[in-house]
Amino acid sequence: MRTLNDRIRMDLQKLQQTENFEWRVEPHGDMRVPAILYGDRALMEEMDDKVYEQLCNVTMLPGIVGAGYAMPDAHWGYGFPIGGVPRSIRKTTVSYRPAVSALTSPAAFARS
Repeated sequence: MRTLNDRIRMDLQKLQQTENFEWRVEPHGDMRVPAILYGDRALMEEMDDKVYEQLCNVTMLPGIVGAGYAMPDAHWGYGFPIGGVPRSIRKTTVSYRPAVSALTSPAAFARS
């Protein structure tokens, strides 16, 4: 398992810069929607690549619509990036759930 000391920087070649502070990952593989990350180039270059991986995983969750988002302070968590926000079909406020922080796969989220 990777630790914070095993940090790998974000590969910006995987992202498409759509605006000054907006970066997009087009759906690929099992992604249901795009992933959108916010930050300037310097922040993106310093962001851990695990954020990219986890945000792409979030976009595979059942019920997600629109996109999965990562705020400029995003950093990797336990399966779900801290600073990540999914948009779902339900008209509710997204709030922190301990079950989400323990995710290892989108399938685990579907069971919680």
